[in-house]
Amino acid sequence: MTLKNAFLATVAALAFTSAAQAADAIVAAEPEPAEYVKVCDAFGKGYFYIPGTETCISLGGYIRNDIRGGDLLGDDTDGDKRGDTWSNRVRFTLNVLTAADTEYGALKTNAELRFNNNNGNQTYSLYRAYIDLAGLRIGKDESAFVLFPNKAGSVLQDDLIPYGKYETNLITYTFDAGNGFSVIGGFESGGSVGRDYVPNIVAGAKYKSDNFGITVIGGYDRLVEDGAIKARVDGKFGDVSLFVMGGYNTGDVKNFYANWNGDWAVWAGGAVKINDKATANVQVSFTEADEFAAAANVGFKVASGLTVTPEVDYMEKVNGDKLWGGMVRFQRNF
Repeated sequence: MTLKNAFLATVAALAFTSAAQAADAIVAAEPEPAEYVKVCDAFGKGYFYIPGTETCISLGGYIRNDIRGGDLLGDDTDGDKRGDTWSNRVRFTLNVLTAADTEYGALKTNAELRFNNNNGNQTYSLYRAYIDLAGLRIGKDESAFVLFPNKAGSVLQDDLIPYGKYETNLITYTFDAGNGFSVIGGFESGGSVGRDYVPNIVAGAKYKSDNFGITVIGGYDRLVEDGAIKARVDGKFGDVSLFVMGGYNTGDVKNFYANWNGDWAVWAGGAVKINDKATANVQVSFTEADEFAAAANVGFKVASGLTVTPEVDYMEKVNGDKLWGGMVRFQRNF
């Protein structure tokens, strides 16, 4: 082979090898533009758009530690129905909210998970999970009999004398006229014992302004074929907020809505803003069955989202027992 032919053969081999390597080369894709989280303030503080959608989402919750003691609030270790030792309860709650505008109105969902540890005993629950379309609510939530009047006061143990059951599956509709007046009506499953195709019924009406509110609501327990009625009045006078609420059992025995002792019960209390860091709360309640309960606390805002609340509680029971208790709650909301 001549020198010229050897040179041409070498060049051809190198060209073939380069072409093969070029065919196998990996070409990096052009970077796609990043999608940044956008604030969604149409549905309140804390919402942001889920990237690529028109749905807004809000994540929140709290971590709580309750340290409790005394005959009323401590743990019963020997079956005497008194607090023989102190109690330490911890809870983590995760709340996921979504909201979006539709041609029918606001479409919202609410899911709340609770994880509890009571002196080492752990439990968890799906406390609420519902869909709400323009006031039509379907799923699991607190009973409208409790939630619509806004429960009771701002003390930690506001239900030493109970004012209705909490969790239930439901289908309710709330109409808000936009002028402070609203009405609610619907069906609830209540408890699981004796349940059939006939649900419980709730209905109520409310008027609320900046300084005044009045609420009336009734619930019918189809299992015992009786129910209860509650009425509440709220007033605000500067830094002082007051309320009084009364409940009446329409039957002779307790039911899903009237779970207090006796025909009637009354709850009353108030809150006083001491300064920007502290608020004092007090509540008393009593029943026709000669029960009496009182609670008082002061909530201290230690930092943004962190509150420490010491409380003292007292109760006179139907059997004549007079019990004292106390607790301190540490709660971080986020």
